[in-house]
Amino acid sequence: YLETAGRQNISVASVNSVRRPRHVTIDNCYLIDSALAGIDLEEADSVAISNCHFLRSGQYTGFCNGSTWKELNPGTGMQAGISEHGYYTRAVISNSIFENCFFGINGYPTYLEVSNCRFHNSPLAGGAMALWSTFSGCHFDADSSIDYMVTFYDGSTLFTGCEFIGDTSTHRMIHIAYDANLRRNTFEACKFYGDATNTSIFYTSGGLILLNGCFIESVRKVFDSHNEIGRAHV
Repeated sequence: YLETAGRQNISVASVNSVRRPRHVTIDNCYLIDSALAGIDLEEADSVAISNCHFLRSGQYTGFCNGSTWKELNPGTGMQAGISEHGYYTRAVISNSIFENCFFGINGYPTYLEVSNCRFHNSPLAGGAMALWSTFSGCHFDADSSIDYMVTFYDGSTLFTGCEFIGDTSTHRMIHIAYDANLRRNTFEACKFYGDATNTSIFYTSGGLILLNGCFIESVRKVFDSHNEIGRAHV
C-alpha cells in the first residue's frame, strides 16, 4: 500500500540506458495519489504487473500545483497509472484496476500485453498504444467529462473481447489521431455500448480501423470525423 507520492509510487528504471532491470514482478499493490505515475517504467524487460489498484494516479497536487510537472514534461505523459517512457520496454499487465487516473496507461512506443483490466475515468493515450500492443478482456467506462477513452497516435494495437461503455459525458469513445506512423488498429469480438444520444465510437482523421465480430448498441454514430474517415473495414 503506497500512498501520496510527490513523483511516482514505484519506479523501475535503467541506469543511463544500460543495466536494464529484468524479471520484475509487482503484484497485489494499492497505489494511490501520485503526482506522476503509479508505476514508472523506464527501459525494462520482462515486467509483470498484476492484481494492482491505481487510484488517482497523476492527479495529486499536494506537493506541487501540477503546472511544474507539465513544464518539465510537456503533454503530461508521466501522469498515469502506468507510464512507460523508455525504449522497447516489455510488460505484461493483468487483473488490475485504473480508477480516476489522469491517464490509465501512457508513454513512448512499447510492447504491452494487457488483460482483464478495468479502466474507469482513466483514458489510454499516446505511444503506449503503439508497436503491437494487445488488450484482451478489458473494460473501459467513464462517468465524467473525459474527452476519449482511448487515443491512438502511432503504431498498431489489437483489442480482443474488450468492452467500451460510454454515456453523455463521453461523447466519443476512441480517438484515431492522424500520424504518418499510424498503422492498423484492430477490434475483434469487442462490445460498444452508448446512450443513444450523443455517443460516437470513433473520432478519426486517418489510419486503418478493422472491426471483426463486434457488437454495437445505442450509439449515435460509429464514425465521427473532423477531416476524413480514413480507411475502415467492418
